[in-house]
Amino acid sequence: MSKYLATCPYCKQSFSAQTEWIGQKATCPTCQQEIVIPAPPEGAVQPDAAPPEDQRPVGGSRPVPAVGKTLWRYFIESVTVKYADRSGRASRKEVWGTLLFIIIFSFAIGIFLQLIVGNTPLRVIVNLLIGIGLFMPEFSLLMRRLHDLGKSGKVFGGFFAISCALGWLANILVLSGNGESRLLAFIGTVNIAMGISIIVVASLKGQTGSNQFGPDPLQ
Repeated sequence: MSKYLATCPYCKQSFSAQTEWIGQKATCPTCQQEIVIPAPPEGAVQPDAAPPEDQRPVGGSRPVPAVGKTLWRYFIESVTVKYADRSGRASRKEVWGTLLFIIIFSFAIGIFLQLIVGNTPLRVIVNLLIGIGLFMPEFSLLMRRLHDLGKSGKVFGGFFAISCALGWLANILVLSGNGESRLLAFIGTVNIAMGISIIVVASLKGQTGSNQFGPDPLQ
C-alpha cells in the first residue's frame, strides 16, 4: 500500500491518499467539495509514509466518501464554486437541480417585483440584471452537460449566448418603449426554441465511463 499527499483543486489543501484511490470520487476533508483523487507527482509516492499530523484528514487517513448530492447543493455549487467552470462533466441531476431552483427563484422574484413595483421600468431593469448575472453559471453548466454527452458544446453554447443576448435586447426595447411587436415575437420564438433544446440536452443520458472531458460524474 503506497501513500502520498494529494491536493484539493478547490481549497488547495493537502490530504493523505493512497494510490489505489486514484481516479475515484471522494469529498475533500477540508472544504467538503466533491473531487476526483488526482495522481501523485512523479516521485511523490512513499510506501506506508504517514503525512504530518496537521495534513491528515479529520477522522481518518482517507477523504470522506462522496455521497449523493441534493438538488439544492448542485444549485449552490453551480452559482458559487462552479460559477464559470466549463471544464469537466455534469450529470442530468446536476442540470435539473440547478435549473429547478433558478426557475423557482426567478418566479418568486418576479411575483415580488410585481407586487412591489408593478409594471415599471425598475422591474425590467431588475429582470435584465438577473438575466445577465445568471448567464455565466447557466452557460458553464450547459457546457459541462454537453461534455457529459461527449460534445464540445461550442456550437450550442454560441446559440445559447445569442438567445440570451436577444432576451436582454427585448428587455432594453421594452424599457425604452421602442419594442416592435414583430421583433419581440421573433425573440420570444428564439427563446422558446432554445428552452426546448435545453430540455433535450438535460434529458439525454451521458456517456458511461470517462471520456475526453473527464471522469463519469455518476461513478
